[in-house]
Amino acid sequence: MSFELIATSTSSSADDQQPLWGDQQKEVDIIVSITDELGNCEASLRESLRKNDELALSHLRETLKLTDDSAWSENRSEFDQHGRLTYLKLYSLNMSVLPTVVRYLTRLNKLYLSGNRLTSVPAELGQLVNLKMLFMGDNQLTSVPPELGQLVNLEDLDLSENQLTSVPAELGQLVNLKRLDMTANQLTSVPPELGQLVNLEELVMNRNDLNDVPSQLGQLNKLTQLDMSGNQLTSVPVDLGKLEALNGLFISCNKLTSVPAELGKLVNLTELDLSENQLTSVPAELGQLVNLEDLDLRDNQLTSVPPELRQLVNSSGVVVLAFP
Repeated sequence: MSFELIATSTSSSADDQQPLWGDQQKEVDIIVSITDELGNCEASLRESLRKNDELALSHLRETLKLTDDSAWSENRSEFDQHGRLTYLKLYSLNMSVLPTVVRYLTRLNKLYLSGNRLTSVPAELGQLVNLKMLFMGDNQLTSVPPELGQLVNLEDLDLSENQLTSVPAELGQLVNLKRLDMTANQLTSVPPELGQLVNLEELVMNRNDLNDVPSQLGQLNKLTQLDMSGNQLTSVPVDLGKLEALNGLFISCNKLTSVPAELGKLVNLTELDLSENQLTSVPAELGQLVNLEDLDLRDNQLTSVPPELRQLVNSSGVVVLAFP
C-alpha cells in the first residue's frame, strides 16, 4: 500500500512559485493520501528532500511508502529539519492502528483520522503540540488518552461517532479549543473540567446517554452553540443562564419535565429547541428572550404557556412550533 505526497499552495501563478523549502516560502500544505493504484512505485523520502531545490509547488508529486516505521525513525532528524508536513489526511482507509510515523510529524497543524476502525490512539499523539485541528470521528474509539490535554494549540476536536463512555478531565486543559464535537457516543457524563475551556464557542454532545451535565459549563462565556439533544437529561443546571453569548440552545429528545427560569437571561439566544421532552410548563422568563427567532416546543405535555411568552411571540414574529 502506497501513499501519494502532494504539496499545494494558496497561489498557483508562475510568479509565486518557489522552491518548496525556500527561505521565503509561503505556507504549504502537504497532503498524504492512500492510492492503491501506485502498486510498487516507491520513492525515498530522503531522496525527495535532497532534491528540494528543484521542486516547485505546482510539480511536487512524489510517492513513498509509510509501511516501514524503522526507515522513518532513521530519517527522523532529517525530516524534522526539512519537512513541511502540516496537513495529513488518513481518512476512510479501514485502518485499525495508527501508523507509528505520525508521532514524528511534529509540524502538523491538521490531522484527519475520520472514517477508520481505530479503537484507540497512542498517548504520543499528545506530542503533536502544533495541532490546531484533530478529527477522529466515525471510528471505534472506546477511550482517548489524557495526553491529548497537552495539545494546547488545538482549536477543533472531533470525537463524534465513536464508542466513548467517558472523556478525560485533561481535555479541560485545551485552553484554545473553540469547537468540541462528541456527537453519537455512549457518554453518561462529561467532566466538570470542560468548564475551563474559556475559548470554547461550540459544544456538541447530542445523541449520547448523558444523565446530567456539570454546572461548570456555565463558565463558558464565549459559547455560542450548545447541543445536548438526544440524551437522558431530566434537568439542566441553572448555571446555563450565565451563557450570555449563547445564540443556539438545543435540548430536544430528553426527559425534561421543566427548564430553569434562568434561561430567560440568555438575551442573545436566537434558537431554542425544547421539543420531544416531558414539559408540563415553561417559565415566564422565556418572554425576556427578545432576540429569539425560533422556538420549538413540539411533543411535550404543555396545555398552556405564560402570557409573557405569548406576548413575545405576538410582538416579535418568533417562529414557534407546536404552541399550545
